[in-house]
Amino acid sequence: MSYVAKAALTLSHSNAVPERGFSVNNAMLGKEKLSLAEKTIVAQRVVKDCVRIFGSVTNVPVTKETITAARRAFTEYCVYLDEQKCQRAAELQREFEFEKDLSKTRQES
Repeated sequence: MSYVAKAALTLSHSNAVPERGFSVNNAMLGKEKLSLAEKTIVAQRVVKDCVRIFGSVTNVPVTKETITAARRAFTEYCVYLDEQKCQRAAELQREFEFEKDLSKTRQES
C-alpha cells in the first residue's frame, strides 16, 4: 500500500512545467523566427537555461572547455555551410543538364 501512495504522490498535480516550456518556446519564436530548425530551438533553450542557472550572462564561467566547445561548434557550422553550398551547386548542375537535355530533345523533334 505504501508503494501505491508514494507513486501517487510523485505524480505531477498540474502540467505547469510543460506549459511553461511551451510559453518559453513561443516567446523565442517571434513572427520572423517561425522557420527555425528543432536543433536551433534546442540550442537556444540550452543557452537560456544556462544563463538562468548562473543568474546573468556575466556570471557564466568561461573555461577552456567552453572556448574549445565554441570553436568546435563554429567549425562544424562552417562544414555544414560548405555541405549546403555543394548540395545547392549539384542541384543547380542537375537542373542545368535537365534543361539542356530538354532543349536538345525539342530541337530534334
